[in-house]
Amino acid sequence: EILKRLTRESGFPDDSQNYLHPSRFGGLWVGLDNEGVAYLDNDLVRVAYNSDNGLSGYINDLDIVGGHIYVSTGAGVFRSSVPTEHFASENFFYSKGAKNEDFEAVTNLPIVWALQEWNDKIVLASESGVYVGSALAPEIDFEPCWYEGKENGALPLQAFSLLLEEGQKEGFVGLQNGLARIVLV
Repeated sequence: EILKRLTRESGFPDDSQNYLHPSRFGGLWVGLDNEGVAYLDNDLVRVAYNSDNGLSGYINDLDIVGGHIYVSTGAGVFRSSVPTEHFASENFFYSKGAKNEDFEAVTNLPIVWALQEWNDKIVLASESGVYVGSALAPEIDFEPCWYEGKENGALPLQAFSLLLEEGQKEGFVGLQNGLARIVLV
């Protein structure tokens, strides 16, 4: 049974949602198909970000890292300038388009399908492979993941999904041509 449906007609920013991420404050972050992100609390849109706020590309994934929202899109990865703690106040309400500098690009990698924080690192699954950067650095320099085998080199395959558990040294990456197990070194 559907209890309630949020649509454009009812005031929701988009009819299509690509990604859902629970907030530690009880709300819900929603990645939208119209190049936007919304924060819901008690079925109310408390905040909506879109291209007016610096986002670009359809939304594939999002994660909260170091208090900031990281969004992976068809145009790369973007980071919020506003810490998520700002959304803890029930009196806080933000209307979309109020500032143009809310999100900034943190990498020029094209099409990033998934991102995840993993043991103080940010791991990206992208059209051009798997990349890792420090979640603790103010400026993130993403380096390609390397593989060992017949020939050592950067993991050249398209990567679409990540399964990485905090505290574990091994994880999985869904690739164009199979599944890879990765080890954090």
